Amino acid sequence: MTAAILAPSQADFAALCASRARMMADGDLLICDAVDELQTVAERSGLIAAIGQDAVQNLMGEAIAAASLVPDLAEPDELAEGCEAEIMLRAAELVQQWELADPRDRWRHTGERRPAVRPEPSARREPYAPAQSTVEAFWHVVRTDDPDYLSRWLADHPADAPELFKLWKARRC
Repeated sequence: MTAAILAPSQADFAALCASRARMMADGDLLICDAVDELQTVAERSGLIAAIGQDAVQNLMGEAIAAASLVPDLAEPDELAEGCEAEIMLRAAELVQQWELADPRDRWRHTGERRPAVRPEPSARREPYAPAQSTVEAFWHVVRTDDPDYLSRWLADHPADAPELFKLWKARRC
Protein backbone atom coordinates (compact mmCIF):
# COMPACT_ATOMS: atom_id res chain seq x y z
CA MET A 1 0.00 0.00 0.00
CA THR A 2 1.40 3.40 -0.94
CA ALA A 3 0.99 6.41 1.28
CA ALA A 4 -0.58 9.41 -0.41
CA ILE A 5 1.26 12.65 0.06
CA LEU A 6 -1.10 15.34 1.24
CA ALA A 7 -0.64 18.87 0.01
CA PRO A 8 0.43 21.22 2.81
CA SER A 9 -2.00 23.93 3.71
CA GLN A 10 -1.36 27.43 2.42
CA ALA A 11 -0.60 28.52 5.99
CA ASP A 12 2.00 25.75 6.39
CA PHE A 13 3.63 26.63 3.07
CA ALA A 14 3.59 30.34 3.97
CA ALA A 15 5.33 29.50 7.25
CA LEU A 16 7.97 27.49 5.37
CA CYS A 17 8.44 30.44 2.98
CA ALA A 18 8.83 32.80 5.93
CA SER A 19 11.47 30.58 7.52
CA ARG A 20 13.46 30.47 4.27
CA ALA A 21 13.05 34.24 3.86
CA ARG A 22 14.53 34.78 7.32
CA MET A 23 17.48 32.60 6.35
CA MET A 24 17.94 34.73 3.20
CA ALA A 25 17.77 37.94 5.24
CA ASP A 26 20.42 36.55 7.61
CA GLY A 27 22.65 35.66 4.64
CA ASP A 28 22.47 31.91 5.33
CA LEU A 29 20.64 31.06 2.10
CA LEU A 30 20.74 32.41 -1.45
CA ILE A 31 17.44 33.52 -2.93
CA CYS A 32 17.81 31.24 -5.97
CA ASP A 33 18.39 28.19 -3.73
CA ALA A 34 15.43 29.10 -1.51
CA VAL A 35 13.06 29.60 -4.45
CA ASP A 36 14.17 26.31 -6.04
CA GLU A 37 13.62 24.45 -2.77
CA LEU A 38 10.19 26.01 -2.19
CA GLN A 39 9.12 25.34 -5.79
CA THR A 40 10.15 21.69 -5.45
CA VAL A 41 8.19 21.33 -2.18
CA ALA A 42 5.11 22.90 -3.79
CA GLU A 43 5.33 20.62 -6.85
CA ARG A 44 5.98 17.36 -5.00
CA SER A 45 3.40 17.99 -2.29
CA GLY A 46 0.63 18.77 -4.77
CA LEU A 47 0.17 22.33 -3.57
CA ILE A 48 0.52 23.72 -7.10
CA ALA A 49 -2.20 21.36 -8.29
CA ALA A 50 -4.40 22.44 -5.36
CA ILE A 51 -4.04 26.24 -5.48
CA GLY A 52 -2.16 26.99 -8.71
CA GLN A 53 1.31 28.20 -9.60
CA ASP A 54 0.39 31.91 -9.28
CA ALA A 55 -0.87 31.46 -5.71
CA VAL A 56 2.30 29.54 -4.76
CA GLN A 57 4.49 32.28 -6.24
CA ASN A 58 2.48 34.93 -4.40
CA LEU A 59 3.10 33.13 -1.09
CA MET A 60 6.82 32.94 -1.80
CA GLY A 61 6.99 36.55 -2.98
CA GLU A 62 5.15 37.93 0.04
CA ALA A 63 7.48 36.13 2.45
CA ILE A 64 10.62 37.24 0.65
CA ALA A 65 9.41 40.83 0.34
CA ALA A 66 8.49 40.96 4.02
CA ALA A 67 11.90 39.63 5.07
CA SER A 68 13.69 42.17 2.88
CA LEU A 69 11.85 45.03 4.59
CA VAL A 70 13.22 44.21 8.05
CA PRO A 71 16.49 46.06 8.62
CA ASP A 72 19.51 44.17 9.90
CA LEU A 73 20.05 45.59 13.40
CA ALA A 74 22.28 44.27 16.13
CA GLU A 75 19.71 45.06 18.82
CA PRO A 76 15.93 44.75 18.41
CA ASP A 77 15.56 47.79 20.69
CA GLU A 78 17.34 49.88 18.06
CA LEU A 79 14.47 49.25 15.64
CA ALA A 80 11.87 50.25 18.22
CA GLU A 81 13.82 53.39 19.13
CA GLY A 82 14.33 54.26 15.48
CA CYS A 83 10.63 53.83 14.73
CA GLU A 84 9.63 55.88 17.74
CA ALA A 85 12.03 58.66 16.78
CA GLU A 86 10.64 58.69 13.22
CA ILE A 87 7.07 58.86 14.52
CA MET A 88 7.93 61.76 16.82
CA LEU A 89 9.66 63.67 14.00
CA ARG A 90 6.71 63.20 11.65
CA ALA A 91 4.25 64.25 14.35
CA ALA A 92 6.28 67.40 15.04
CA GLU A 93 6.34 68.21 11.31
CA LEU A 94 2.58 67.73 11.10
CA VAL A 95 1.95 70.01 14.08
CA GLN A 96 4.24 72.63 12.53
CA GLN A 97 2.28 72.47 9.26
CA TRP A 98 -0.99 72.93 11.14
CA GLU A 99 0.37 75.86 13.13
CA LEU A 100 1.75 77.56 10.02
CA ALA A 101 -1.66 77.23 8.37
CA ASP A 102 -3.45 78.80 11.36
CA PRO A 103 -3.00 82.59 11.69
CA ARG A 104 -3.42 82.29 15.46
CA ASP A 105 -0.35 80.01 15.73
CA ARG A 106 1.82 81.00 12.76
CA TRP A 107 3.86 83.38 14.96
CA ARG A 108 5.46 80.40 16.70
CA HIS A 109 7.47 79.59 13.55
CA THR A 110 7.73 82.86 11.58
CA GLY A 111 8.91 85.37 14.15
CA GLU A 112 5.78 87.47 13.68
CA ARG A 113 4.17 89.19 16.62
CA ARG A 114 1.66 87.13 18.50
CA PRO A 115 -1.86 88.15 17.39
CA ALA A 116 -4.11 89.87 19.89
CA VAL A 117 -6.76 87.65 21.34
CA ARG A 118 -10.20 88.93 20.47
CA PRO A 119 -13.01 88.16 22.86
CA GLU A 120 -15.79 86.02 21.47
CA PRO A 121 -18.84 88.06 20.52
CA SER A 122 -21.78 87.40 22.78
CA ALA A 123 -24.28 85.08 21.24
CA ARG A 124 -27.53 86.63 20.12
CA ARG A 125 -30.39 85.41 22.16
CA GLU A 126 -33.05 83.66 20.16
CA PRO A 127 -36.58 85.02 20.52
CA TYR A 128 -38.74 83.11 22.97
CA ALA A 129 -40.77 80.26 21.59
CA PRO A 130 -42.87 77.81 23.59
CA ALA A 131 -41.80 74.20 23.71
CA GLN A 132 -43.28 71.89 21.09
CA SER A 133 -45.07 69.92 23.81
CA THR A 134 -46.72 73.14 25.01
CA VAL A 135 -47.85 73.96 21.45
CA GLU A 136 -49.33 70.48 21.06
CA ALA A 137 -51.09 70.77 24.43
CA PHE A 138 -52.48 74.16 23.34
CA TRP A 139 -53.96 72.68 20.17
CA HIS A 140 -55.47 69.85 22.20
CA VAL A 141 -57.16 72.37 24.53
CA VAL A 142 -58.38 74.39 21.52
CA ARG A 143 -59.96 71.26 20.02
CA THR A 144 -61.99 70.69 23.21
CA ASP A 145 -63.99 73.77 22.16
CA ASP A 146 -64.37 74.88 25.81
CA PRO A 147 -63.60 78.63 26.15
CA ASP A 148 -63.49 78.51 29.98
CA TYR A 149 -61.00 75.65 29.98
CA LEU A 150 -58.90 77.46 27.35
CA SER A 151 -58.87 80.64 29.48
CA ARG A 152 -57.76 78.73 32.59
CA TRP A 153 -55.08 76.86 30.63
CA LEU A 154 -53.69 80.08 29.12
CA ALA A 155 -53.69 81.69 32.58
CA ASP A 156 -51.41 78.83 33.69
CA HIS A 157 -49.06 79.61 30.75
CA PRO A 158 -48.65 83.40 30.81
CA ALA A 159 -45.24 83.45 29.05
CA ASP A 160 -46.53 81.22 26.24
CA ALA A 161 -49.90 82.91 25.68
CA PRO A 162 -48.71 85.67 23.26
CA GLU A 163 -46.88 83.21 21.01
CA LEU A 164 -49.73 80.69 21.14
CA PHE A 165 -52.17 83.45 20.17
CA LYS A 166 -49.98 84.21 17.11
CA LEU A 167 -50.08 80.53 16.14
CA TRP A 168 -53.86 80.40 16.58
CA LYS A 169 -54.32 83.59 14.56
CA ALA A 170 -52.04 82.35 11.76
CA ARG A 171 -54.00 79.11 11.49
CA ARG A 172 -57.36 80.88 11.32
CA CYS A 173 -56.28 83.14 8.45
